[in-house]
Amino acid sequence: MRKTALFIATALLTATLTACSGNGGTSATTSNTASNAEQQTATASTAKDDGEDQNAGQASTTEGGIDVDKGLLNVEITIPAEAAEYYGFNFESQEEADAYAKEQGFKSATLGDDGSVTIVMSKSQHEKTMEGLSKTIDEALQEMIGSEDYPNITAVEHNDNYTSFTVTTKSEELGFNESFSVLSFYIYGGMYNSFNGTPADNIHVDFINEASGEVIDTFDSENMGDGSTD
Repeated sequence: MRKTALFIATALLTATLTACSGNGGTSATTSNTASNAEQQTATASTAKDDGEDQNAGQASTTEGGIDVDKGLLNVEITIPAEAAEYYGFNFESQEEADAYAKEQGFKSATLGDDGSVTIVMSKSQHEKTMEGLSKTIDEALQEMIGSEDYPNITAVEHNDNYTSFTVTTKSEELGFNESFSVLSFYIYGGMYNSFNGTPADNIHVDFINEASGEVIDTFDSENMGDGSTD
């Protein structure tokens, strides 16, 4: 296959964060940026931005090593060092991170001592980013239909949070590429929910034969590694 699922997901996220955040504006450096960077290297912390008390109504989630803190006005996303390079946030200096935040209109981007990156954006920016990520994932799914890699796939549908996919195919039995495509759905669903701060315990995929309408195979991400498909 020309592209692995991880490569596709990485490209999606990088493109989305770049394209959907470029609404102008200036970066806001808060008094606790340095302390936030230290606290966020392991888990998401409760932060105060410009005196804003974010303890009330704050949601903090961790998915795949990525921490998301949803405060009253801001959202903090911390990407661990091992993932930062893959997601295109391998800054070599704090100055480079600052320039990125200013360019994208984020409030801040903090490079941790361990190589992790904490991005602070407004809730409205986060919503637009998630809308852009959803659009980009949908476009990638549409490109799968009838493609060179998946000539038998005729439709791909999903629920709102990308935890359930229905793939319609001309195949009566799945070929290697169709079976391998499951990893893409797992990654799309996991990535979307990770950066949305809504952990997904399982990503479910049904393959349906176009002619009969019957489910010919079922996959669940929670079963990865145990050899089962349903």
